[in-house]
Parts: sequence; structure tokens; C-alpha cells
Amino acid sequence: MWNKEKCNLCGDCLVKCLYVNYDREKAIQQIEELMEAKPAEILSECVTCCACNEYCPTGANPFDLINHFQEVYGSLPIPDKVKRFMDAGVEVPSSLERGDDSKPALSLCVMDPFLPKDAIGGQMFDNMTIAKGGDYFCYLGYVHIGMDSPLKANAKRFVDALASIGSKEVVLLHADCHAMISKMPEYGIELPFKAIHIVEYMKEYVQEHRGNVRPLGRKIAYQRPCASRYSTEIEAVLDELFDLIGV
Repeated sequence: MWNKEKCNLCGDCLVKCLYVNYDREKAIQQIEELMEAKPAEILSECVTCCACNEYCPTGANPFDLINHFQEVYGSLPIPDKVKRFMDAGVEVPSSLERGDDSKPALSLCVMDPFLPKDAIGGQMFDNMTIAKGGDYFCYLGYVHIGMDSPLKANAKRFVDALASIGSKEVVLLHADCHAMISKMPEYGIELPFKAIHIVEYMKEYVQEHRGNVRPLGRKIAYQRPCASRYSTEIEAVLDELFDLIGV
């Protein structure tokens, strides 16, 4: 949520942006225009990576301000087929495969068709309750087509769907789902379950089974998802996981 009271007009959010070449004066001017509800240039220049929220030193969340006015002014040239693709998320066939009630449930959102075969196989996920499909769609992806209203409109639906699984803890495979959960306080929605990022779950599992871990001894490249801007604390957890498995 944009917090005007926290903005000190330092301009860091857009000076540090990797997709525009604004000096501090122009960066400040752009934010001032948005605060006056004007169709600032940044609305069409922004690629919706959410990084400006992380760059902001005061936690004012400038991306939320930009994204709101991108929808108000229809600033992004998003093809209709992309909007239809997003709208189709909720229509993905859903299923709930019951497992051991003493274990956390695992929500795949609508990512199941995109996962490698057996990606959630093996003892780490053995006998977990698995929820997947449009019933558990998180809506966060709409920010990438310049829309923030679908998030607020469907936030309660998203939480209620996860709550209906009936588990005290729900592991979220999709980073967008965890990011969406992080926005619930601004919508005034309380969670009736504990939401766990997939990286948190994996780190804890590996830590508990360290005796069975054979270090991989590999170097990897990791690209942060845009949604990590909403839950930056996960980066440190990922580093711990990599250390545990010898990466």
C-alpha cells in the first residue's frame, strides 16, 4: 500500500530504477505528479518489476502508487490476449488431494502444469495434502498488466480458499502467493492459518534431516522473482538452504 506520510521525496526509488534513466530532479518530479493524480511519464515507462518498493528507504511503497495509476489511466499497452490469460487463471481446473492432516498442506496455485515432472515428489513432500488450480489462484500477477484492483477485490476469496483446506499450516509453492499473503494486512484480512514460503519449508525440512544430506558441491545462478520484492526476508532463508545443501 502506498504510504504518502512515509515519502520524503528523496527520489531514490526512480533514480535506482534499472529501466528508466531519471536524474534525481526528474525522479522527484514524477512522484510529485503521481501524488497529484497526474498521468506521469513513469506510468508507461514502468515495467512492473516492483523494485522501487525495495529501493525506497522509508517504506513508502512507490510501486503501489505507480501501479494504481497505471490502471486508472490505462498506461500500459497490454494486449487483450494477456488480460485474457490472467483472467483464465481462476478457470484452471482445481483439485484437493488429501494427505496426512498432521503435515502442512501444499498449495501449487495454478503452477502445476509448468512444473517439471516429479518436482514435488520424494520424501520432502510425501503424503502432504496438495491443493491446485484456479480455486487457489492468488491474483498477484495482475500487477504486471498494470492493474491492482483485482488483488483487493479477490483477496478474501484467496484466503478463504486456502483456509478451506483445513490445515493449520499452508506451504505456498508460488512466490506470488506468498507475496499476496504479505498484502493481507493492508486489506484488513487476518489469516486463520500459518502461511509458509516454499523456501522456508524446504530449509526447515533439510535442517531437520541434515544426517541424510549429501552436499551437492555445485554453483548455480539464481534469478529472483519479482514477487520477492514483497518478502525480502526469504532471500536470507534461501542462502541458508543453499549452505545446507552445498550450493
